[in-house]
Amino acid sequence: MTIDFTQFIKNNTLLLIRIQLEELPMKLDNLTKKAYYYIKNDFSLLKQQQKDFYNRLKDIPEIIGYDENGDEISNHDWLNSQAEDNFINDAEIIEYFETSIHSMLINFYYETYTNLKKQIKDQLKNIDIETNSLSLIFDEIYNTLEIQKVNLINNCIKHNNCIADKKLANKFPTEFKENAQITINKALVYSLLQITKQSLNQLKIKFIEKYPEK
Repeated sequence: MTIDFTQFIKNNTLLLIRIQLEELPMKLDNLTKKAYYYIKNDFSLLKQQQKDFYNRLKDIPEIIGYDENGDEISNHDWLNSQAEDNFINDAEIIEYFETSIHSMLINFYYETYTNLKKQIKDQLKNIDIETNSLSLIFDEIYNTLEIQKVNLINNCIKHNNCIADKKLANKFPTEFKENAQITINKALVYSLLQITKQSLNQLKIKFIEKYPEK
């Protein structure tokens, strides 16, 4: 039996693209869960450090002294004040990190989806398969209101300091007001994750229809 190696390579390339499209939603899920796991872990560690500190403080003898005004002051008060400042500072750093994670994940969803078109196109061109069908598939999904939400919010985060622009407000008037601050939180991230996953699943289905194995 003679094997048509050209067709064999084409079929395997198409198979690998299908597998990639199949796995991408799960990979985005895992990345998101892992990011929030680390944030939760940081807050848990900080709370444990606070608990440990105050437990240790109970075992330290309280020494009463006097400040420059002659008022009584204890080493417990001073240690407690220093620790509180430190814990507040650490909490602020973690909160800033959490805010950054929100924005990073939204941008990652956007970049994953938008970069996919060129990536798959290059793979198809390498095996001499037409890419017009691929462009039509992406254009069709790009134009859906759902994926536009991911794109427009990402654009406002990157270029408008998380302020809703006119385009976003016009597309989603019940959710966003022009020039209002967009609340970037875990709930928004997960809603955009679901949109991205659904769009990737649609893309996979349409890709299989347009590029069947021969």
